[in-house]
Amino acid sequence: MLSQVTKKDIERLIYENIPIEKNPNYPNLESSGWKWKKYADGTVEAWYKKNQDITITTASEDNFFTSVETPFPFTIYDAVGNINAFSWTGTAGWTTWDGGKTINETTISFFVFTPTSTTRNTNICAHVTGRWK
Repeated sequence: MLSQVTKKDIERLIYENIPIEKNPNYPNLESSGWKWKKYADGTVEAWYKKNQDITITTASEDNFFTSVETPFPFTIYDAVGNINAFSWTGTAGWTTWDGGKTINETTISFFVFTPTSTTRNTNICAHVTGRWK
């Protein structure tokens, strides 16, 4: 027989701040590259990891750049995060830097620069915290 959830049960969950929801195949990533946990106090923690080709063709002075956007799996309010994209081809590699990062409620985006126009296979990793409600 199922019992009713009481106010005391809810208060205990919030006090303990335990995860109340995770992506369905946690701790594995979803096909989107995200895995996440929502906590009883309204906070969320999300991780992203994906490998993708990034084409960099926009000229800027003596470099080329592009912006890459990664959508969140749901709205994240007051999002704070770290993102890193890394590519290495032969002796030339590049990474992102924090100053080129933008986070809003639905996406995290970043800029990458290279000395030449190119397409690179890139590992992108992110860790984001915020509120889901």
